[in-house]
Amino acid sequence: MLRWRSAAAAAPAVEHALMTQYLYAAFSLAERPDDTEEHNAARARWRGTLITIARQEMGHLATVQNLLRMIGGPVTLDREDYPFRTDFYPFHFRLEPLSKDSLAKYVVAEMPENDAPDAELRQILQRAEAADVGTPNRVGALYRQIIDLVATLDDDLSPRGPDLTLDPA
Repeated sequence: MLRWRSAAAAAPAVEHALMTQYLYAAFSLAERPDDTEEHNAARARWRGTLITIARQEMGHLATVQNLLRMIGGPVTLDREDYPFRTDFYPFHFRLEPLSKDSLAKYVVAEMPENDAPDAELRQILQRAEAADVGTPNRVGALYRQIIDLVATLDDDLSPRGPDLTLDPA
């Protein structure tokens, strides 16, 4: 079972890492003098979508920080030492321009669980797996465990049981 210490370290770090990578990808979409008006409009839409997603990640980061404070934990922006890859991090942290490979990793990390992917999703999964070391972890799996842990809190918001102690640092 996930311990609060693991959640405290993983959730903010995951959200911060995703936010940073999405912003980098958004601003990697450089304008070129010979681009057509149609290309410029498409780039602006992609950039806007990625920035919107990064803002959502900022909201997620604030939410997990608030949850940690609510149960007496520290606000944290700590990350594991590089290179990090655990069962919680979706994929290796890498600032890279937007590409089909990076987009595939983002889609897989953010998608809900799917036991029967269609042909298009299988292609995306294969691309994401080839772009990183193994299949990216889904962020939803971490939050499912956090939700389950929150459900076990006493009315005074103190964790119950040996696996639910909020270990410092």
